[in-house]
Amino acid sequence: MRGRRAGVSRWQQQETQKAHMKDYADALDAEAVARGLDEVERFEQRLLEFARQHEQEIARDAVLRARLKSVADTAGVDLQRCSRGRLSKLVGGGSYDNDLAARVIEFCMAESRVTGSLVPLPRVLRHLRSQTPDDDISTSDVER
Repeated sequence: MRGRRAGVSRWQQQETQKAHMKDYADALDAEAVARGLDEVERFEQRLLEFARQHEQEIARDAVLRARLKSVADTAGVDLQRCSRGRLSKLVGGGSYDNDLAARVIEFCMAESRVTGSLVPLPRVLRHLRSQTPDDDISTSDVER
């Protein structure tokens, strides 16, 4: 004799159970996403507090700037758009980068008569460092 075969009611029960499990999984996913967004917001706030407390050191130290930007990039926090630009200004994404870019362009335009259209990066760095010896300018600052 054969065992009981699965009938229509068993199939309907399995489909109902699958639907309930899918709803439960969707609810868990939504909750996890909400928790993740809250964590990112808290991280962004702490990053902003850190940047406010250490504003002068960040503006002076290229290594600290690079590390802070690296941490923010790893966490998915865009410093240029974070908190409507407040964090980017504190970290140097606003005025510091713009000022540095203007100085690089100015130097490259002046040097273009001597070097042609391309100015070697070490030459640009040497000039920038001679202009402001107390400002630690790195290669990555100029490349950005």
